[in-house]
Amino acid sequence: MSDQQADMESLRHLVDSMQRLHDYCALLQQGATTFAYILPNEWQGPAMSAFIASFEQWNAGAGALTSSAGDLQERAHAIEATYQATIDALDQSWSKFQGEISG
Repeated sequence: MSDQQADMESLRHLVDSMQRLHDYCALLQQGATTFAYILPNEWQGPAMSAFIASFEQWNAGAGALTSSAGDLQERAHAIEATYQATIDALDQSWSKFQGEISG
């Protein structure tokens, strides 16, 4: 039987990186939501309408990025938790087995 190894430090780093990505995307979305509406009142007409439409697209894109980054972070966290639970269960099984054969 071959040995299996999990690099838990790398998994923790991945989870942390995915959380930072999600946080960054959320800030991007927040900026997209508010910036276009704080422009001076002098901005009017078709150019302003086109600008607002572009910002609404940016907001939708930022929302999709935030959602995707959140999904990635949740998956990375679930993978980390599953690996850690498996490692703990195997350690416990081996300890029990060693106790039985030496006892």
